[in-house]
Amino acid sequence: MSAFGDYEPEDAWDPGDPLPLLIENLLRRLELLEGAVHPRRYGVLLDEIESRLDVFRNAHLPERDRVRFEQLMEDLETLRQRDG
Repeated sequence: MSAFGDYEPEDAWDPGDPLPLLIENLLRRLELLEGAVHPRRYGVLLDEIESRLDVFRNAHLPERDRVRFEQLMEDLETLRQRDG
């Protein structure tokens, strides 16, 4: 843990920042407190996205929506790989 007074970019918190940036900032600060970086930090969010996509898996969608669904599934898999 850093000595008090050291500047950590994560400690520069602005409540006007976009919500995703604020959440990411909180996660980083928590990791600093814990002294570890957590792999799969976004696993819960990715699981939520996948569960919401499940309703479209066997649905009869217009072609554009089917393409959108398939792209979302591909992107989800990419993010899962990057998340660890």
